[in-house]
Amino acid sequence: MIGLKTIGNATIIAYDSIPIIVTDPWLNDDEAYFGSWSLSHRIPKEIENDIFKSKYIWFSHGHPDHLNPHSIKKFFDKKILLPDHVGARIYKWLKKINYKVEILKDRKWLKLSEKISVMSIADYNQDAILLINL
Repeated sequence: MIGLKTIGNATIIAYDSIPIIVTDPWLNDDEAYFGSWSLSHRIPKEIENDIFKSKYIWFSHGHPDHLNPHSIKKFFDKKILLPDHVGARIYKWLKKINYKVEILKDRKWLKLSEKISVMSIADYNQDAILLINL
């Protein structure tokens, strides 16, 4: 299978036979904003399994409904990809606590698998978008 699935607030999973990359994974039961916000629907088990099987995790920015402080603890063994934000605060934090993390060069395609490439575009407000080419 080649394609995309989406679930939750900002989560996309891209597939090239297997799950390759997931964006902004916010998992079941992991609240955000000091418990004031949680997912409105449970993520189905098959989608959650694909999130955990993904080779790469990309975070757009540091708000807890995107880079959830509870969910990220479950991705210690994954390669974390980040936008090229000014100051690299998230990168420095994750490196300090021994995550495998890489900053994507802004507006440059990176091949993740035979059929999937991504391009991260950071903005002035420390947010970003990810283009996924299938």
